[in-house]
Amino acid sequence: NTFKKRFSSQFSFDVNYTWSKALAPGGSAVGSYYQGENGARNQDFFNLAGDRGPTAFDITHYFSANGVYQTPTLKSWGKPLLSHIFGDWQVSGIFRANTGLPVIVTQTSSTPSQRADYIGGTAILPNYRGTLDYLNPAAFQRIPVISASGAPITPGTAGPGIVRSPGLWNLDFSFAKNFSLRETIKLQIRTDMFNSLNHTNLTGLRTSINDPFFGQLLSTAGARIIQLNARLSF
Repeated sequence: NTFKKRFSSQFSFDVNYTWSKALAPGGSAVGSYYQGENGARNQDFFNLAGDRGPTAFDITHYFSANGVYQTPTLKSWGKPLLSHIFGDWQVSGIFRANTGLPVIVTQTSSTPSQRADYIGGTAILPNYRGTLDYLNPAAFQRIPVISASGAPITPGTAGPGIVRSPGLWNLDFSFAKNFSLRETIKLQIRTDMFNSLNHTNLTGLRTSINDPFFGQLLSTAGARIIQLNARLSF
């Protein structure tokens, strides 16, 4: 869905919302089940449907909005100093938010695309923003492996997309001052702030049950960045 206002009365905006669902077998857009002789993308050859689930790029909800507002020149005030101070400002912003991507809880073994077992309970811990512990280790377990081959004794039950990574949101903001130096010469001084609210979007989820950091969020999408620039148009 899209709701848009063209630039008029010094203002414009664009609002978009998308609900989607993308399902695919193992390998998704890369390869269906197997890619060549050594690129298995299916956990169990006798249960191909077990690898069908949300694709790696499946985002259920995506929302974005942007807007621009430009103050009038205020030349009608008849006061050049005040019109220079308060006129010809431009403010704009971009807001984005989306739900998390599907996560596959894996287990390192000699079997390609091996998943761990889901044994029940709360898979996502509610206080993860404070602890950085996102997945509940008690909800998953390793599958015993055969010592001779290193292969698990059974396929894993933690299906594709059984859990999702945390959702993300971000607000970019900028404001600028426009100057008319001459009739054909314009100067703009601008400040851009990326992630202007310095919101922490947690990423870097460890999804292998063999990993000592399993279930933890060890990265972020980046902190606030501010840049200043000037542009001369003629």
